[in-house]
Amino acid sequence: MTRKIRVVIADDHSAVRSGIRSLLKPAEDIEVVAEAADGVETVRMVTKHQPDLLLLDMDMPGLNGTQVIEHLSKNSQPPRILVLSAYTDEEYIRSLLKTGVQGYLAKDEAPLGIITAVREVSRGRRGWIRYC
Repeated sequence: MTRKIRVVIADDHSAVRSGIRSLLKPAEDIEVVAEAADGVETVRMVTKHQPDLLLLDMDMPGLNGTQVIEHLSKNSQPPRILVLSAYTDEEYIRSLLKTGVQGYLAKDEAPLGIITAVREVSRGRRGWIRYC
């Protein structure tokens, strides 16, 4: 049996976290190990659970997504980061990819697209972008 992809979901809206968790649950190769409602909790959950992938919203209280990325980049083994956000500005997305984020999805992405992105980014694919 292959090891499951361990994921932390970070979003300040509980309905979004719950929806993503429900979406990922049927995928036998993906396990949601923790959720976080703000940036400080995100850093804490990533440090505690050492996930393979962080599914990160950029607009959160405490620390915003950019600050979370900065904190996690100091870890010896930071998780791969897949941003899930409502922003669709190309320059903004490019700037995120330069910070070390491996991928970007719009929040209106189809369920299969999110599962595919989690799998691909966790395997090392960089520059995964879907926002149209």
